[in-house]
Order: sequence, then structure tokens, then C-alpha cells
Amino acid sequence: MVSASTLIAPNLSMIIRQLIAQKAARDGSNFNLSQLAKALNMPHSILVKLLHLDPAKRVTNPRIETLIKIVDFFRQEGFAVSLDNLFSGVLPEQHVDIASQKVGGFSIQKTLSVFSFAAHDAQPIGEVTIKLTRSTEHAVAYVANQDIPPLFKAGSLFVVDTYRLPKEDMMIAVRLMPGDEVKIGKLQISPHRRVLLAFDTHEPAIDISGAEILGVVIQVNAKT
Repeated sequence: MVSASTLIAPNLSMIIRQLIAQKAARDGSNFNLSQLAKALNMPHSILVKLLHLDPAKRVTNPRIETLIKIVDFFRQEGFAVSLDNLFSGVLPEQHVDIASQKVGGFSIQKTLSVFSFAAHDAQPIGEVTIKLTRSTEHAVAYVANQDIPPLFKAGSLFVVDTYRLPKEDMMIAVRLMPGDEVKIGKLQISPHRRVLLAFDTHEPAIDISGAEILGVVIQVNAKT
């Protein structure tokens, strides 16, 4: 049995999570750890141990075969990634091209109120009519007023379902304190707290136990 324990970068967990987030953003739909495990025909528990938020509980000797299956899956999905990226701890820049998705998937036309990420814009700054991949009566849109590295440029539009129940690995919109700017990230839930994972692997996780969760991101119209 070949082990990769001596080769794996300390931030391997964050790199794989970043790939999961990039796929969800590109497809404009939720993609989580359970779905990845199903796609890989792999027990969910293996990925949970590999990507555990607590380094002390994270597996340190993953099978090289496991990593190869993960890399092969994302390569087949069109992402530029290799084993070398996992070993070096550096993921190449990906280009999220929402416009390249199948047009047939966007069949529900809605006019949504648009809000800015900026703290001082508590009221809608306008409206936008777009096509959605799913029906919801409780959606609003947030427009990024600055880049969100490494995935999204300023002007990217995040469609948020304000009634959908946030769950593990979902992309959510939050406001840490009243008057703060909106933040987008992946929700992680532990027995004692909720944290927000940034898409930038160099950014620390943020405790959002007392934050205002604005809703679940159900679609991203990314400006690239």
C-alpha cells in the first residue's frame, strides 16, 4: 500500500475544499462533500477524515489512490489540477465561466432586488432580471463591490435564497455584525460552532456562530 503522508502539503484539505467550491460556483448549484464521495464511489467517511477542520482529527496518511481519484474527477470536470498541485499546496488559478453552462438549465426568469456587499448599502440598489436554474419565491441578489480571490471578480452576482435552510458545505452569505460588509463562503458546522471558510486558502476560517446568515447562495453569475 502506497502512502502519501510524506508528500502532502499541510493545506491539502483547503485545496480540495477550494476545488469543491469552484465546481459549485461554476455550475451555479450546490456541490458538497457527500456528492463528491458519491461521484468517486467512495465512503463519505474517508473524505470527512481527509478534510476535517480539526487538524488533530484529520487523516495524515491518505492513500495515493484516493488522491488520484480526486484529481481525476476534477480533471474530468474541466479543472486544471494535478497531483503535483496537491503535493505542493498550490492550486492553479481557475476561470469560472458561468456563460459556458448548458443554456437549458437556466429556464426560470425572475426579477430580483439587488443589494451591494458594501456595509452602507442596506437598501436595494436596483433590480436585475435573470434566468435561474431553480424556482424560488425568496431570492435576492448581492453584487460584489470588490474581488473575492481567487474565484470572483468585482461585479459578480450572487443569487441568495433567504428562506433555504443552510447546511454543511453550502455556500452562504453572512453579515458578521450589523453594519458589516457581506461575506460569501462555505459553511462548516461543528457541535460547538459554525465557521465560514473563505475561498482563499490563506484566509483563516471565521466563527459565525452569532452572525446573521442572509441565506444560501443558489446561483453565481460570475464576472470573469
